[in-house]
Amino acid sequence: MTRVAIGAIMKQEAPYILEWVAYHKALGFDLIIADNGGTDNTTKILTALDTAGIITRIDFRFCIKTPQIPAYRAIMRVARRLKIDIIGFLDCDEFFARNVPINALNPDEGARHIAMEFQNFNASQISYYWLIYGSRTEQRDINLPVLERFSYHAKIDESLNKKAKSFKSFVNVKDMFRFSNILFLGPQIMSPHIFDGATKKWIIDDKQVDPITYNQHQRNVTHNNGLILHYIIKSREEFGVKKSRGSATHDLSKYNNDYFSKFDLNDIYDPIGAEVIAKIHYDIDELRIIVSSHYKPDENLSFLSILKLRLLAFGLTKFEHRKKYLKFQRYLLRQNYFIANRLAKLFDHKPKP
Repeated sequence: MTRVAIGAIMKQEAPYILEWVAYHKALGFDLIIADNGGTDNTTKILTALDTAGIITRIDFRFCIKTPQIPAYRAIMRVARRLKIDIIGFLDCDEFFARNVPINALNPDEGARHIAMEFQNFNASQISYYWLIYGSRTEQRDINLPVLERFSYHAKIDESLNKKAKSFKSFVNVKDMFRFSNILFLGPQIMSPHIFDGATKKWIIDDKQVDPITYNQHQRNVTHNNGLILHYIIKSREEFGVKKSRGSATHDLSKYNNDYFSKFDLNDIYDPIGAEVIAKIHYDIDELRIIVSSHYKPDENLSFLSILKLRLLAFGLTKFEHRKKYLKFQRYLLRQNYFIANRLAKLFDHKPKP
């Protein structure tokens, strides 16, 4: 059976962890979470869930500066050790869905669906576009699930949906561990959205895309095969917490009032089915019992443990290096075309561009 997992890095996400875990476990996903700590109960919750065997936790609190890409490398290596076949990477404010509105939660709507997608396309990577949700809500109790509180989202053809990297990706784990990775000293990860080590057959919206040139063309966004519900801002109060936490990818936080207004899109009312919300409530309550019964005091990591974790996260790729990497790839592409042109003249035929 194909094992499909979701990886995430979490910091200061205590109010949202149980909902995110309950939802994706109901869809049949294995979960690997890098715990980046914070001042709330994030570590306590993730440690208890790991002890209970609900998730696999990686203690990533040692990594303070721009931890996301190193965490993804560590998660990818752990996924290979666990014999995971396919893994996707989401944030705690992102939820995979096969369709909207969501009327059922089962593996056929999640992990099995994605496994079938990879099989049908013989894909190395499949990306699913965001559906951005705004701050409008009639439910003011922030203790209620996010999926219940926010039911207004952007139009499908909203320009933000068409921008580069307005999606998240699942990849074939084996494709991320090739001999060429020796040049990068680890999995080739330079982005939270695109995994350069697995772009030999990269699928978006039923079509194979070129990893070098895809950004130069207009994209017609559809959610035919799946999508990512993205609760990027939530309420003003919650956005303030996100702003103070900062970004896991950039040195400086990108979260400000303009950012909130940009993503506060409330064009379409599209509530999740009542049965699904009831199941989420039930599963969250079950997880609360598990967390309380598996709680154990936090322990400081030994020097040796931190060294092992650093080795898991080790690699040369960085988020800010991806543009240079693509520029070099385009240069090689031009050089190859130039050589092919010269050879074509010798043999009196034109090469394919």
